Amino acid sequence: MRGCRRSTPRRWARDSLGCVVIRECEEQDLELLERYLPTGRNRAHAAHFRRQRDGHWSLLIAWVDEIPCGTCVISWTGPMHHDVRAALPDCAELCFLQVAPRARNQGIGTALVSAVEERAMARGLPRVGLGVDTANPDAARLYQRLGYDDTGLTSTTEYTLWDESGEGHDLVEIDRFLVKELG
Repeated sequence: MRGCRRSTPRRWARDSLGCVVIRECEEQDLELLERYLPTGRNRAHAAHFRRQRDGHWSLLIAWVDEIPCGTCVISWTGPMHHDVRAALPDCAELCFLQVAPRARNQGIGTALVSAVEERAMARGLPRVGLGVDTANPDAARLYQRLGYDDTGLTSTTEYTLWDESGEGHDLVEIDRFLVKELG
Protein backbone atom coordinates (compact mmCIF):
# COMPACT_ATOMS: atom_id res chain seq x y z
CA MET A 1 0.00 0.00 0.00
CA ARG A 2 2.90 2.35 -0.60
CA GLY A 3 1.80 5.77 -1.73
CA CYS A 4 -1.64 5.27 -0.25
CA ARG A 5 -2.57 7.86 2.35
CA ARG A 6 -5.35 6.53 4.50
CA SER A 7 -8.16 8.67 5.84
CA THR A 8 -9.79 5.60 7.23
CA PRO A 9 -10.12 3.83 10.55
CA ARG A 10 -7.41 1.37 11.49
CA ARG A 11 -9.74 -1.58 10.93
CA TRP A 12 -9.79 -0.91 7.16
CA ALA A 13 -8.19 -3.83 5.40
CA ARG A 14 -6.92 -3.89 1.86
CA ASP A 15 -9.14 -6.57 0.44
CA SER A 16 -11.48 -6.71 -2.54
CA LEU A 17 -11.63 -2.92 -2.80
CA GLY A 18 -7.99 -1.97 -2.36
CA CYS A 19 -6.74 1.18 -0.68
CA VAL A 20 -9.11 4.08 -0.03
CA VAL A 21 -8.04 7.70 -0.42
CA ILE A 22 -10.33 10.56 0.57
CA ARG A 23 -9.88 14.06 -0.80
CA GLU A 24 -11.86 17.13 -1.79
CA CYS A 25 -13.45 17.15 -5.21
CA GLU A 26 -11.73 18.97 -8.06
CA GLU A 27 -13.55 20.16 -11.15
CA GLN A 28 -12.03 17.44 -13.34
CA ASP A 29 -13.52 14.79 -10.99
CA LEU A 30 -17.13 15.64 -11.86
CA GLU A 31 -17.30 13.50 -15.02
CA LEU A 32 -16.00 10.41 -13.20
CA LEU A 33 -18.38 11.03 -10.30
CA GLU A 34 -21.35 11.04 -12.67
CA ARG A 35 -20.09 7.88 -14.37
CA TYR A 36 -19.57 5.85 -11.18
CA LEU A 37 -22.07 7.53 -8.79
CA PRO A 38 -24.68 8.88 -11.21
CA THR A 39 -27.14 11.55 -10.12
CA GLY A 40 -28.72 11.87 -13.57
CA ARG A 41 -30.83 14.91 -14.19
CA ASN A 42 -30.35 15.96 -10.57
CA ARG A 43 -26.69 16.87 -11.34
CA ALA A 44 -26.05 16.80 -7.58
CA HIS A 45 -22.26 16.50 -7.77
CA ALA A 46 -22.00 19.65 -9.89
CA ALA A 47 -24.31 21.54 -7.51
CA HIS A 48 -22.30 20.40 -4.49
CA PHE A 49 -19.06 21.38 -6.21
CA ARG A 50 -20.42 24.91 -6.87
CA ARG A 51 -21.17 25.26 -3.15
CA GLN A 52 -17.62 24.07 -2.41
CA ARG A 53 -16.17 26.62 -4.82
CA ASP A 54 -18.20 29.31 -3.00
CA GLY A 55 -16.59 28.21 0.30
CA HIS A 56 -19.82 26.99 1.91
CA TRP A 57 -19.24 23.24 1.54
CA SER A 58 -16.56 20.64 0.97
CA LEU A 59 -17.39 17.75 -1.34
CA LEU A 60 -15.30 14.74 -0.29
CA ILE A 61 -14.70 11.76 -2.53
CA ALA A 62 -13.59 8.28 -1.46
CA TRP A 63 -11.37 6.83 -4.18
CA VAL A 64 -10.35 3.19 -4.56
CA ASP A 65 -7.91 2.39 -7.35
CA GLU A 66 -8.63 5.80 -8.91
CA ILE A 67 -12.37 5.10 -9.07
CA PRO A 68 -14.81 7.15 -6.97
CA CYS A 69 -16.79 4.82 -4.70
CA GLY A 70 -18.36 7.26 -2.22
CA THR A 71 -19.00 10.92 -1.52
CA CYS A 72 -20.27 13.21 1.19
CA VAL A 73 -20.62 16.91 1.78
CA ILE A 74 -19.56 19.02 4.76
CA SER A 75 -21.64 22.14 5.27
CA TRP A 76 -19.30 24.64 6.94
CA THR A 77 -22.13 27.14 7.43
CA GLY A 78 -23.90 24.77 9.80
CA PRO A 79 -26.97 22.59 9.48
CA MET A 80 -29.08 23.35 6.42
CA HIS A 81 -32.38 23.54 8.33
CA HIS A 82 -32.77 26.87 10.13
CA ASP A 83 -34.25 25.48 13.36
CA VAL A 84 -31.46 22.92 13.71
CA ARG A 85 -28.82 25.55 12.89
CA ALA A 86 -30.28 27.90 15.53
CA ALA A 87 -30.20 25.14 18.16
CA LEU A 88 -26.68 23.97 17.31
CA PRO A 89 -24.33 26.86 16.58
CA ASP A 90 -20.73 25.98 15.65
CA CYS A 91 -21.82 22.63 14.22
CA ALA A 92 -20.65 21.43 10.82
CA GLU A 93 -23.15 19.22 9.03
CA LEU A 94 -22.26 16.01 7.25
CA CYS A 95 -24.81 15.45 4.48
CA PHE A 96 -25.44 13.67 1.19
CA LEU A 97 -23.32 10.66 2.13
CA GLN A 98 -23.48 7.96 -0.54
CA VAL A 99 -21.49 4.81 -1.20
CA ALA A 100 -21.63 2.86 -4.47
CA PRO A 101 -23.48 -0.44 -4.05
CA ARG A 102 -20.35 -2.46 -4.94
CA ALA A 103 -18.42 -0.72 -2.14
CA ARG A 104 -20.95 -0.97 0.68
CA ASN A 105 -20.11 -2.75 3.93
CA GLN A 106 -16.40 -2.26 3.22
CA GLY A 107 -15.73 0.69 5.58
CA ILE A 108 -16.13 3.45 2.97
CA GLY A 109 -18.98 5.22 4.81
CA THR A 110 -17.08 5.03 8.09
CA ALA A 111 -13.96 6.40 6.37
CA LEU A 112 -15.92 9.34 4.97
CA VAL A 113 -17.43 10.12 8.39
CA SER A 114 -13.95 10.00 9.97
CA ALA A 115 -12.60 12.34 7.28
CA VAL A 116 -15.38 14.85 7.99
CA GLU A 117 -14.63 14.73 11.71
CA GLU A 118 -10.88 15.25 11.10
CA ARG A 119 -11.54 18.28 8.89
CA ALA A 120 -14.03 19.79 11.35
CA MET A 121 -11.54 19.42 14.21
CA ALA A 122 -8.82 21.01 12.06
CA ARG A 123 -11.13 24.03 11.65
CA GLY A 124 -11.68 24.21 15.41
CA LEU A 125 -15.33 23.17 15.31
CA PRO A 126 -16.58 21.46 18.47
CA ARG A 127 -19.14 19.14 16.85
CA VAL A 128 -20.40 17.50 13.69
CA GLY A 129 -24.05 16.75 13.08
CA LEU A 130 -26.07 14.92 10.48
CA GLY A 131 -29.66 14.25 9.60
CA VAL A 132 -30.67 10.61 9.26
CA ASP A 133 -33.90 9.62 7.54
CA THR A 134 -36.33 8.02 9.99
CA ALA A 135 -36.95 5.40 7.27
CA ASN A 136 -33.26 4.36 7.34
CA PRO A 137 -32.59 2.59 10.66
CA ASP A 138 -29.43 0.92 9.32
CA ALA A 139 -27.80 4.32 8.78
CA ALA A 140 -28.95 5.49 12.22
CA ARG A 141 -27.29 2.42 13.81
CA LEU A 142 -24.05 3.12 11.95
CA TYR A 143 -23.93 6.73 13.12
CA GLN A 144 -24.79 5.81 16.69
CA ARG A 145 -22.05 3.16 16.65
CA LEU A 146 -19.66 5.93 15.53
CA GLY A 147 -20.59 8.06 18.55
CA TYR A 148 -23.44 10.23 17.23
CA ASP A 149 -26.27 10.97 19.67
CA ASP A 150 -29.87 11.85 18.87
CA THR A 151 -30.56 15.51 19.69
CA GLY A 152 -34.35 15.18 19.57
CA LEU A 153 -34.39 17.70 16.70
CA THR A 154 -36.13 16.77 13.47
CA SER A 155 -36.47 18.35 10.05
CA THR A 156 -38.56 17.69 6.97
CA THR A 157 -37.23 18.03 3.43
CA GLU A 158 -39.32 17.86 0.27
CA TYR A 159 -37.56 17.36 -3.05
CA THR A 160 -37.90 15.87 -6.51
CA LEU A 161 -35.62 12.98 -7.40
CA TRP A 162 -35.23 12.41 -11.13
CA ASP A 163 -34.71 8.82 -12.20
CA GLU A 164 -32.70 7.61 -15.20
CA SER A 165 -35.77 7.65 -17.46
CA GLY A 166 -36.31 11.35 -16.71
CA GLU A 167 -39.34 10.83 -14.50
CA GLY A 168 -39.52 13.00 -11.39
CA HIS A 169 -40.50 11.54 -8.02
CA ASP A 170 -41.62 13.93 -5.29
CA LEU A 171 -40.23 12.75 -1.97
CA VAL A 172 -40.59 13.80 1.64
CA GLU A 173 -37.79 12.92 4.05
CA ILE A 174 -38.13 13.26 7.81
CA ASP A 175 -34.74 13.35 9.48
CA ARG A 176 -33.60 12.99 13.07
CA PHE A 177 -30.57 15.14 13.77
CA LEU A 178 -27.62 13.39 15.43
CA VAL A 179 -24.51 15.09 16.82
CA LYS A 180 -21.03 14.01 17.85
CA GLU A 181 -18.94 16.18 20.13
CA LEU A 182 -15.36 16.23 18.88
CA GLY A 183 -12.08 15.87 20.75
